[in-house]
Amino acid sequence: MTTRHTILLALLMLGAAALHMHSLDEQSLWFDEGWSAYAATQSSVLAAAQSDLTNPPLYYTVLHAFANATGDSIFVLRWLSFAFGMVAIALAGHIAGRIGPPRARMFAVLLCAVSVPLVWASREMRMYTLLAVLLLVMTIAWGRLRTRPVGWAWAALLLAELAALYTHNTGPVIAAWINTVTMVAWLAWIVRHRGRVAGLLPHPVQWFAGQVIVLLLYLPYFLGRFLNVAGANSALVRRTVPGPDVWGAFWLAPWEMLTANPSLSLYTLPLLLLVIVLVPYRSAAARWLAVHVLVLTGGLLLALAVLGNELHGRYVVMIVPLLLALIGAGLARFRRVWVGAALMIPFVAVALVGWQLAPQHPHDNARAMVQHYADTLTADDTVLAWSYADRYELAYYWSRMDVAARRVTLPEGAALPDIMPLLPTDGDIATNVWYTQRADYRGMLSCVLSHGTTAEPSFHQVAGMAALTYRDPVLQLPDERDLTIDFTVGQVQHVGTLPESFMANQAVCVPVRLLLTEPTPAELKAALIVRNPLDQEIARADAVFATANQRTSVDGTIDEVLTAYPLVRLPHGAPPVDYELVLRVYDESNLSGYDVLLNGAPAGKDAPVGTWRPTPGAQWPVDPTSDDLRLMTPPDEVPRDVRNGGRVSIALLWEGNSDAPLPGMTLEAVDGTWSVAVPPIVATHDNAVLDWREFQIPLDAGNGEAVLQTDIGQTIARYTITEIPLQTEPPPVPYSADAEFSGVGSLVGYDYTISADTVEVILVWQAADDAPAPADYTVFVQALDAGGQLVAQSDAQPVAGSRPTTGWRPGEIIVDEHTLPVNAGMTIEGAMLIVGLYDSSGTRLTLPDGADATVLEQNLPGPSGR
Repeated sequence: MTTRHTILLALLMLGAAALHMHSLDEQSLWFDEGWSAYAATQSSVLAAAQSDLTNPPLYYTVLHAFANATGDSIFVLRWLSFAFGMVAIALAGHIAGRIGPPRARMFAVLLCAVSVPLVWASREMRMYTLLAVLLLVMTIAWGRLRTRPVGWAWAALLLAELAALYTHNTGPVIAAWINTVTMVAWLAWIVRHRGRVAGLLPHPVQWFAGQVIVLLLYLPYFLGRFLNVAGANSALVRRTVPGPDVWGAFWLAPWEMLTANPSLSLYTLPLLLLVIVLVPYRSAAARWLAVHVLVLTGGLLLALAVLGNELHGRYVVMIVPLLLALIGAGLARFRRVWVGAALMIPFVAVALVGWQLAPQHPHDNARAMVQHYADTLTADDTVLAWSYADRYELAYYWSRMDVAARRVTLPEGAALPDIMPLLPTDGDIATNVWYTQRADYRGMLSCVLSHGTTAEPSFHQVAGMAALTYRDPVLQLPDERDLTIDFTVGQVQHVGTLPESFMANQAVCVPVRLLLTEPTPAELKAALIVRNPLDQEIARADAVFATANQRTSVDGTIDEVLTAYPLVRLPHGAPPVDYELVLRVYDESNLSGYDVLLNGAPAGKDAPVGTWRPTPGAQWPVDPTSDDLRLMTPPDEVPRDVRNGGRVSIALLWEGNSDAPLPGMTLEAVDGTWSVAVPPIVATHDNAVLDWREFQIPLDAGNGEAVLQTDIGQTIARYTITEIPLQTEPPPVPYSADAEFSGVGSLVGYDYTISADTVEVILVWQAADDAPAPADYTVFVQALDAGGQLVAQSDAQPVAGSRPTTGWRPGEIIVDEHTLPVNAGMTIEGAMLIVGLYDSSGTRLTLPDGADATVLEQNLPGPSGR
């Protein structure tokens, strides 16, 4: 190298140092860095080495020694990663200079200087820049052993390999990589020299002897700790699926940004084509460096897939300098420097875009969250955080910010009986929710802490971390009772008991245990639906079914028990009346829910789990009380369109005197031809009350207007009535039927059309002579295969809910259309088509012969059939 090259290289290294050191201590510690800070502050080297059972000890012992000499501030502890990063840049430049002209060093150093992943790794208190240094040393030493073996190369390679094994759990992948490339080199030699074995480099005997020594020195750690890493870490297994993110991780960081925005990796794919073109294939050293990159990347992905671990961009950091050295050599092979500089622009541009897009706190801001705890909690309060070990990133700031509250780490994967003894008995409780941990994916802790509370927990979020603070939680463990409900995917065996002493403003935690009997394409969830005395849904609580270690039905096994923790909160002002709770089991691929099975046959989607009547006395947050009730719902002055025979529901909110009775109401036609009394259904209420009422427009009401008023003349709502023409003659349909449902009417005809994924069915009903029906019934239309399995289904009140059976006039004809989506993986051909009615409890109406459905077709044709 000339003096000019040396000076330019030194300036580039200084620039790289300035960029990588900039804002070194600006970011808050995050979870993994908390481990490093914890190890650095241990009392001895041995304690530092044993501080993290999920990672090898070398980096921690080095960091501990460095901290003992320099201090434990964030800047100092991260400086070690920065220093290793600078060494990695220098070594990458050295490799580029060995396989290309001298200016290749400048190109490689400049690429490394602006590399977003390398800068992120240099600013993190972790071992990834050290790994990069070790890989670069091994590559340099291996290159020397391939051409001219010397003692220092043997020592450097074996020591770096052993150090890598003791630095990170990807160490075995690194050992496999260097051995695989060596065997490829031997095979290439043998093929080139027509089977001659003599002259193999590195020398086989020395190579195998060195690998045996490394293996023996690594064996104690491998047997003692490496084999137990999976058990010490999170129990949830996710397979690595290679994709554009892998290539994107070579250019962009943090990894969370790539996974949250998959399209970003697609923008880096053109760089792959540019790299393929730039590789200086005429150089044997460059070709071998390309083999190193390919084998190491492929081996990393293969190992993660076999072990069941997720890929993370930090694992790729160790390979980045090797790739950038190769690119630097490729840019330098052009005789005119400006050509290489121009081709480098896309790489620099991607780096600049990466810096613009990168979030300020990619993982979380533990420092700001701990400050929130210091500002809002007292010595009587407690912070609960989940982890498979202590939350050291919180611990680092706890004493430094003088947080008075206690801090309790809950063991990840523990069941509720193991958690309850760890919960405090007094004061407020704040839970630390970290988006990367699924320690309570099913919501167990929030359900238990909310059980019996009257107010939602306060919410505070900083970056990827949140705090939910529960004020004076009751901490009463919800009881469970045996209740067997069969669904098509599993059997519910236990459900939480509905408390007798809770008031309507208290939340109710209702655990649901499910025995999994069928595999599911998506995560099963429980929906606990609350219905008022008018059978209206007024509240719903959803929760994921999972095991204690957060394995959902997707990862579960047949006959495994999963639990969901739905938390029910009634709406503001819910009165102390009887509420029916029903359970629905569903997933994202089947939002309407899986069938409840009664004697093996489908019986609707919702299963009753109990009736809850809250205790009177709830004190809802309201304006100052008065001696009367105040209507908080403004009157509906815009007329609503209704039809004769239609049912109308309203919900009004009153606040004030809990002893004052709800007023009576009357719906009256403006022309005075008819009126309907609308009495309240609530007799006893609290200081706020939801007033649910339902009434029916008279069957013989003609076109006109009606007004709903209280007994003292206060207008509640106005309605415009449109009379439905009375149809008494059935329309022409190709198929006739004669199925009488007592008290409702008869099915007198039907038609159907089959397509690839749906069945369109038209039903023609005739109301009974003594109509209307005593209740609103739901029509079910099902296609069942020969084994009774559900192929397609529709459940809806007649005419999409617009013609309830209570609105049918004597002898009236109702044309009712249904669309039946065909279930995935099923075929409609050969299925049986049936129709029936059921009430709000799921009880089916029977026909005169005792059947609970009428068969329309025994053997349906395939798509495009009638």
